[in-house]
Amino acid sequence: MTFQKSLEDAISADTSGDFRRLLIVILQAKRDESGTVNALHVATHASQILKSFDKKSGVEKFDAFKIFATASGAHVQKVIEEVERQSGKEFGKLADKELSGDFKNLVLALIETSKNRPRFLANAIHTATK
Repeated sequence: MTFQKSLEDAISADTSGDFRRLLIVILQAKRDESGTVNALHVATHASQILKSFDKKSGVEKFDAFKIFATASGAHVQKVIEEVERQSGKEFGKLADKELSGDFKNLVLALIETSKNRPRFLANAIHTATK
């Protein structure tokens, strides 16, 4: 079976903004699956995420959250812990306040897959079959 256009082209045509950009990064399959944590970058990544919540900072949300699609799950978890430490707030509450729509849902899904991919997939299948 052949398709008229690539999956990347289809995603580009059907989505927009940071959501599209993050989906394309995921599609490129550049996630570090080694399970390593780059301790030197955890605080920097967390700081970038927090700065992205401030429109005056000049840090784009996509640039800050791209790490969730490329870093190992263990690294993502450490970044979330550091965001919570630096902000004094639970990440989920920050996401609810600062993110919206499909981009927010995608970021939260990336976090869940970084915690436990089989559980995330099982829940997604369960939800889809209800």
